[in-house]
Amino acid sequence: MPLIQLGLKPIPIDISLETLNISPTTLSETIKKSKIKMLFLTNLLGFYDEIIKKRNTIFLNIATRLYNNKDKFHPLKWDHIEYLSNFSIPLICKSRKIRDDLVEKCNGKIKVRPLVRGDITTQPFFKKYIRKFKQPLSNSELIQNQGFYIGNNPDLTQDDIDVILQTLS
Repeated sequence: MPLIQLGLKPIPIDISLETLNISPTTLSETIKKSKIKMLFLTNLLGFYDEIIKKRNTIFLNIATRLYNNKDKFHPLKWDHIEYLSNFSIPLICKSRKIRDDLVEKCNGKIKVRPLVRGDITTQPFFKKYIRKFKQPLSNSELIQNQGFYIGNNPDLTQDDIDVILQTLS
């Protein structure tokens, strides 16, 4: 029975695999072999609907406001998606300078990660075997040079969301 049905709340544990001196693979194998696997899965599934709803609410709250700032960001469309519950909020800035300035403003406040492009034409094997391809992939370059993302964590508080909006607006 999921913990939420028992009226219990999950207990946050602030511990890293380095502290335990155990690799992710070893931890995964240990969980697979033990009854603790059911506890993890049952606990996770008990909060599944709540997590999805929170991610959706947080995404719509942040993305709607930031994407409306057309001076800083290229608007991204999601109206063709029935229901969003993604793990991140991608941002593609209007210039590399805007991106660099925002990433600097986030330093120490908000964890950001680069949007990594998938331009196969820049890969060494592609250059070696397909030499005739010279066309640049401009959208891919734009994403690589001007994009980054912030996490969409269901545990974000309204204060966290306010910091994100104040920092990136």
